Amino acid sequence: MREPRLNMVKTGSENRSARRYPMASQVKVRTSNGHTHEMDAQARDVSSNGIFFYADSDMHEGSEIEIVAMLPAEITHAESVWVCCQARVVRVEQEVDGPRGIAAVIERYAVLPEA
Repeated sequence: MREPRLNMVKTGSENRSARRYPMASQVKVRTSNGHTHEMDAQARDVSSNGIFFYADSDMHEGSEIEIVAMLPAEITHAESVWVCCQARVVRVEQEVDGPRGIAAVIERYAVLPEA
């Protein structure tokens, strides 16, 4: 199976180095700030170097996290695959009444074997 590859596209008015793809699906997020905590989260979008998701959690900028997600074929340009990403939180957005928006940079990832 080939590794998923996302198109690297720089948009004119943004400083992003990769195109973002909408990804409205559940992801698993694991934090380990002293103790391991796993939670479900709702992904909003993903790129080759980052992900934005909503979670009911008290994450902070700089937190190291692990994310397990199914990348659909529209993103991988091949088949849908499960990936495990090691990431670092770079921004936290707090809504008035709702979950926090978490932006994380993906530092490395691995395609998970099919079960």
